[in-house]
Amino acid sequence: MENVLKKRGLMIGLLVLAVAIYFMSGSSLPVLFTSGPLWTYLVIIGIIGSGYMAVKYTLEDRKIDEEWIEQEGQVYMERLEEAKKKKNKTKLS
Repeated sequence: MENVLKKRGLMIGLLVLAVAIYFMSGSSLPVLFTSGPLWTYLVIIGIIGSGYMAVKYTLEDRKIDEEWIEQEGQVYMERLEEAKKKKNKTKLS
């Protein structure tokens, strides 16, 4: 569900960008997109795609890091509990 919302947000963002360019240029969209060299549009698409992938993998990496930190914290807490039990056994003996 989250991926669908992200993709929908990306598509809406691209549509808003296209509409903004259309209104700022004052010409029709077919004229706007055929007036420049093709490589510029490919570079723009590459930049947008690269930004999307950077955000996607940054969020994924953050999630993996949080899981790892939580797992290591659990291991640390278990060690503390074991040390506490050993200390209590030593005091009682």
